[in-house]
Amino acid sequence: MFNGGEIMKLYEVTNGYVGDSYVRVLVIAESEERAKELASTKLKEEARNEDYEKEVERYKRWGWDTSTLKEYLYPESYWERLDVVCLCDDLTNEWSSEVTE
Repeated sequence: MFNGGEIMKLYEVTNGYVGDSYVRVLVIAESEERAKELASTKLKEEARNEDYEKEVERYKRWGWDTSTLKEYLYPESYWERLDVVCLCDDLTNEWSSEVTE
C-alpha cells in the first residue's frame, strides 16, 4: 500500500454529470491532486468519440467539411471540473464504506 513511503488513500472523483447514477471514478492515490489527474485521464478516455477518426476519414473522402465533427462526446468540463472526496485516508488498515442506496 505504500508508494515511495506515502500512505495510499481512496478517493471518489465526481464531475457533476449523471447517467444511471452519478458519474464517478474511484481512485487509489497518494494525494488529492494525483487522484484528480488519474480520474481526469479516465473520464477523458470515456468521453472520446470512438468513431471520430473513421468519420473524419469518410468526410474527407467525400469532400465534406469536418469542422462539425466532435472528437469528444462531452465538453471539456466532463474531465476538467472535478470534485474529489477522500473516502479513506489510510489503506493500510481495514475499511468499509457506509451503506448507500
